[in-house]
Amino acid sequence: MTLLEEYEQRTAWKYDPIGGSFPTHTELQNKIGPDGQFRPFPGSTAVFRLDRDAFRLARLMQTLLHRHLEDTGMLAQPLPEDSFHMTLHDLINPEQDRAGGEGENDYARKVENSLTLAETIARHIHERYAGREIALIPDRIVNMVGKSLVLLLKPASEEDYALLLELYRQFDRVKALPYPLTPHVTLAYFRPGMIDGGRLNAVLQAMQPEPHTSPVCRLYPEALTAQYFSDMARYRDIPMKVCFCCDGGMNRSVMCAQMLNHMTKERGLSLRAEARSAFQNTHGRAIPDEVWQTLERHGIRTDRLIQTARYLESRDWAAFTQFVTISVGAIDRMAMLGVPDSRRRMFSGLFFGIGDPAYESSYEQAYADILERMEQLFQVLEAKNEK
Repeated sequence: MTLLEEYEQRTAWKYDPIGGSFPTHTELQNKIGPDGQFRPFPGSTAVFRLDRDAFRLARLMQTLLHRHLEDTGMLAQPLPEDSFHMTLHDLINPEQDRAGGEGENDYARKVENSLTLAETIARHIHERYAGREIALIPDRIVNMVGKSLVLLLKPASEEDYALLLELYRQFDRVKALPYPLTPHVTLAYFRPGMIDGGRLNAVLQAMQPEPHTSPVCRLYPEALTAQYFSDMARYRDIPMKVCFCCDGGMNRSVMCAQMLNHMTKERGLSLRAEARSAFQNTHGRAIPDEVWQTLERHGIRTDRLIQTARYLESRDWAAFTQFVTISVGAIDRMAMLGVPDSRRRMFSGLFFGIGDPAYESSYEQAYADILERMEQLFQVLEAKNEK
């Protein structure tokens, strides 16, 4: 039996009609309150950030589900769009990993240890599988065991499925799972209570994707990340990956990324920054020596593994947690790629307008301006972590 044949056999239930009235899963109340609000449910996972097409499809389907089922009271509050992802491997969660009634501190250490190892595995995958991709086809919107509504994603070929499983198995080092991988994107959670199967079935049948016309969803190894979640709506990438983008990708964005990496390492924060160019004609150009000399003169430990400017490619859309625009060209490039506000708002405007030392400023002035903005960035991060 091929991998795809096994997938079809294992998910044959996806075609079964939903009918009658039935209760949600008893465990759902651990995640969702009777008012539809998300309850604390901390844990860890390994996920792919979605590419642009998969993200847009998930956002559209979520909107339609809530629009057509809003009056039924069956759904919990909408998931924020920045929580959309495809889970590659479940790691630690309260339902499965606190069965023995261990204390809060012991459980928190278990989650932290899992994230440390998962981050190491993800970094290894980034390096080993860079440039690869996994194609998935939107399959069916289904009721997932009375807890949620999800979009199943079917690997487009045997090769895609084999690579996905190859990456999946690497996280067995963190925790081996007793169930197989079923690729999906969660669109909505139910509210604990009774489900009107007939109404739900009618809505889902009207929304089912057509595999021959739906956009192909692509998973990139660079978009794989460990995540901590405090509940089913709030996820945090470990590490957070920040993209600084300016016109040329050789001066301001490089200085920002290098300075942030140095400063977060000193503070022990899980964050990594990279620089990108808004214009393709600078791709591959050497980063000026003045950049490195200025940074090192101020005690910034630099990473010179990247010696040239890199263009902000479409696959970078899924590779970063947040994007920071420094120039008008960067704003235009973000708009062209369709980067949503949720991926830009955290540090919105903080670094915009810093003068380019190659034309309108000096490297010393650029450094001073960036340093001032960095203090504001850390204030934003501290405020977010306190929530």
